[in-house]
Amino acid sequence: MKKKGYGFIKDNESNNQIFAHESETIETLKVNDKVSFFIKKDLKELNAAKVRVCI
Repeated sequence: MKKKGYGFIKDNESNNQIFAHESETIETLKVNDKVSFFIKKDLKELNAAKVRVCI
């Protein structure tokens, strides 16, 4: 997660870019971390929820 408090996750299955806000992360993320998450859809875009690093 960038210092801005948000970033994008690339979904390997669909190749979509999914918006992720730090308020939806369960732990601290670094660039290129493999993560698991749920997808929430709002009016404009897909959003990641309950984002956590995969072990």
